[in-house]
This record gives sequence, C-alpha cells and structure tokens, in this order.
Amino acid sequence: MCAVDFSSTSMSPEDVAIAERIAELKQELGDALLILGHHYQRDSIVMHADFLGDSFMLSQKAADSDAKYIVFCGVHFMAESADILTSDEQ
Repeated sequence: MCAVDFSSTSMSPEDVAIAERIAELKQELGDALLILGHHYQRDSIVMHADFLGDSFMLSQKAADSDAKYIVFCGVHFMAESADILTSDEQ
C-alpha cells in the first residue's frame, strides 16, 4: 500500500472536491477498485494510489490483483502494459 504522507500537499478547492469524490468511490467500491500511481505523477494524483512505484512494479500489481476496476495513473503505454497482463474482466 502507498505509505507517503501527503498532509502537507496544498490543494485548490476543486482538487479538494475531486479528492473527496475519489475517497467516496474508493469506499463504495472497496476491493473492486485498485488505484496505481506512477511516482512521476503529481502528489494530488498519487495521494489516492493504493500502490506507488515505477511502471514495471505497477504492472505487476495489476497482474496480481483481483480488482474489477484498475485505475492506472501514469503515461498511456503503462496502462496498456497493465491491460495486457490483466484478465478480460478487469
């Protein structure tokens, strides 16, 4: 799991509203949702990640996951790599 302290990250009111909505969806979907964040992304994005790392590690996490929904916060080719490694239902 992601263990980075984002308490000092300043966010705009819009970012706060988005963060609250993401938290609601994470609560609602539970284990059916996996959010992967590439360490090059902004703090306001990766603060929602279940795992934070490089593209290879995140693709492995996607492949090992049973989550129905996988959100990959990174560049497009990384999400494509994760898609290749996951099942058709994910």
